[in-house]
Amino acid sequence: MAGEVERELTRLVVRYAAQVRCAVIVACGLLAVIGVSADLRGSTIGIVLLAICWSVVHLVFTRRTTRPDRLLGADLLVLSVVCLTQIWSVSTGPAEHGGTWVCVAISIVIVTYQWILPLWWGLAVAAFLVAMDLAGVAIAAGGQWVSALPICAWLLVEAALSRAVWFLVRSKARTADVAARRAAQAQRDAAVARAGRAAERERLSLLHDTACTTLMMVAASAPVPAAELRAQARRDLDRLTGEESPAPTTDLGRLLTEESDRHPIRVCTEIAGPLELPTEVAVTLRNSAAEALRNVVRHAGVDHALLRAGSGETGIFVEISDTGRGFDPERVPPYRRGLALSVREQATAAGARVNIRSGRRQGTVVSLEWPDA
Repeated sequence: MAGEVERELTRLVVRYAAQVRCAVIVACGLLAVIGVSADLRGSTIGIVLLAICWSVVHLVFTRRTTRPDRLLGADLLVLSVVCLTQIWSVSTGPAEHGGTWVCVAISIVIVTYQWILPLWWGLAVAAFLVAMDLAGVAIAAGGQWVSALPICAWLLVEAALSRAVWFLVRSKARTADVAARRAAQAQRDAAVARAGRAAERERLSLLHDTACTTLMMVAASAPVPAAELRAQARRDLDRLTGEESPAPTTDLGRLLTEESDRHPIRVCTEIAGPLELPTEVAVTLRNSAAEALRNVVRHAGVDHALLRAGSGETGIFVEISDTGRGFDPERVPPYRRGLALSVREQATAAGARVNIRSGRRQGTVVSLEWPDA
């Protein structure tokens, strides 16, 4: 099946062939009328008008269709008439046949048909028109038609050369199509791979934020009340089964307020007004804030944290800060993926900006900002 480049090239060549053919036939026909002997001028004008009018019809038809071969039968009929009536439109002998307007017209038709028709059809048309041309010479010159054989043979060579040039041009178009298909396939493969990696990251993040966190609570040295474990397991199940609110927008402030009550430390909240966001974005920011609070519980060594949220000049922001022991963000062990996976990657994927500031015994500030609000 032809590719886009080859199809576009074929459309261009079909139109170009019709234009070149029409221009050549009009030009050589007008010159024939001027140069023909006086006794043949009247008949020559009639035959030239037939050729020119048909060329214009052929050009108009070609502009409106991608199948100019549908006119092939009528085209060959008109051209046969032009060839066989050379006795009334050509005043030179067979030896000078190569310079006649009929030979030039037949030559351009043979050449351009090699760009349009399949191989064997193109060569068959060339052979047929050469035969008609030679027959017209024989009718006009009798036994002297043999003198026109070299130029008629050259018309067949022109057909072969035109076919070879078209083959080379089309092969380049096909090469371009192959390269385009390979590039498109590579893009599709890359998109599938990216989607797979994103799905894997989302799955790992979900597991980290739910089941893994609950298991860590169970394994903690300090006992966790059973009621709190049950509530956490219920929330984990809701997230894993996708039963959270499917509403198109959600109040981020409400989600953060509810989340602040789910942690065993005292969370001071400063939330300025309702913060309506697309549900997917709001849930992602809530999850990132929840992971930041869990990190305070596990690593900060303090019993309180500050959760701020509101609408600033550049968008909606969420900030979680503590005054705990802090850490060096550049030296976090690779197996500790909470900040990298559950905070940074999730928030960035949702279109939010993430900034984490911390230092040894300097506390930690996790800032999230969604600029599209």
